[in-house]
Amino acid sequence: MRMLWLALGVLVPFGLLVALGLYLTSSGPAPLEVAEAPLPSPPVPAVAPARVVAVAPPAPQVVEPVAVAPAPPPPAPLPPPVEGPPDPPERSAQELDRIVVPKAVRAAAKQCLSDMADRVHEKITVSLQWSVNEVGAVQGVVAKSSWPDPQLEACIEDAFRDGPTFPGATPNRRTRTRLIFDPSARDAGE
Repeated sequence: MRMLWLALGVLVPFGLLVALGLYLTSSGPAPLEVAEAPLPSPPVPAVAPARVVAVAPPAPQVVEPVAVAPAPPPPAPLPPPVEGPPDPPERSAQELDRIVVPKAVRAAAKQCLSDMADRVHEKITVSLQWSVNEVGAVQGVVAKSSWPDPQLEACIEDAFRDGPTFPGATPNRRTRTRLIFDPSARDAGE
């Protein structure tokens, strides 16, 4: 019973509000449409028989040729794209370990010894050891020579700190090489 009263309490006011809204928004009753009677059709005029007249075809017109400008030549083909220098050939790990990396380490050591030439007065032999890490950077340089100088090892490592790397070289493999440096020679030989 309670549900009935609740439903009536909600539905009756809702219905009244809808009716009031429709009454206020309507513009009044719609005008009645009056149907008009159809007009009588006009009388059909009497048609006289058609006369057939022959018409001659029009005379052909002479068209003067129009001068046409020649088409522009096709654009020149584009030059082929400029390619950069060719990639260096792939090197095997063995070639990197035995030739390329030792040559680079010797060159760095020679440069370092040349920079220290004011302190090196005699011909010396330098034995170098190093390894290459996983990304190909030279590390752990040890230099032993008849002229010990801790700055030589630091100089060689500094040369490779921001310098070339050798990806593909065998990582963590200790490699050795030696060089002979003669400060009196014009070029430091091996």
